[in-house]
Amino acid sequence: MVAHDMEHSALIDFSARLMTDDYYNRRINEIMAKSDLGIESLEQKLKDIATKKGYSTEFLKSVFKGDLKDYTIKTTHTKYDAESRAIEKIFFELIEQESLGTQKYFGLIGPILLALTEKRIIFIDEIDARLHPLLLENIITFFNSKTYNPNGAQLLFTSHSTLPLKKLLRRDQMVFVDKDEFGVSSMDSLYNKSPNVRNDASYDKDYLLGKYGAIPRINSQLNLFDTNKD
Repeated sequence: MVAHDMEHSALIDFSARLMTDDYYNRRINEIMAKSDLGIESLEQKLKDIATKKGYSTEFLKSVFKGDLKDYTIKTTHTKYDAESRAIEKIFFELIEQESLGTQKYFGLIGPILLALTEKRIIFIDEIDARLHPLLLENIITFFNSKTYNPNGAQLLFTSHSTLPLKKLLRRDQMVFVDKDEFGVSSMDSLYNKSPNVRNDASYDKDYLLGKYGAIPRINSQLNLFDTNKD
């Protein structure tokens, strides 16, 4: 499976389709509620196309396609008064009223759960985009945990964040992509690139210091604010 950040709506559709299954509905709700997003629950509803066109809900589920948008995802929140007392439940439309970060997280949870359940390999491009660092940490932890990943599903992702280098990954799990002066890219794992690196090294700091390569060659003399027109 491939989860690309440019396919934001496609990810949401994928997770929405999974919610027609009771198991995935329950698990997605559980993860979203425990991720401190202020969301207590989600509800996936097929729109009243069933009534308007005379289709049964069972038929729609059997041919359900996310790109038709014949569903809504509503999130449940609790509204509090000035004294922090719960006064009512309010409902938001996921796509229209929740943040892009929340939408992406929801979109990723479905494919991730499917991969963990069915022992699949999932590729996620720019996994850190729009996500809080702790949510990113949780996703990586899912795959490194024998409890959550007993079947050995695999996660391959690209990222510009140094967070995954902070003890979340082993040396053999870190792959750096380096581009030479001719624009030719090559990649190698940290274990192969620097086999003598200690297990307790500060990978994130050493990477930014250029010890492992694969960092931008930014001209330190570049002055974007030069007002000299001569």
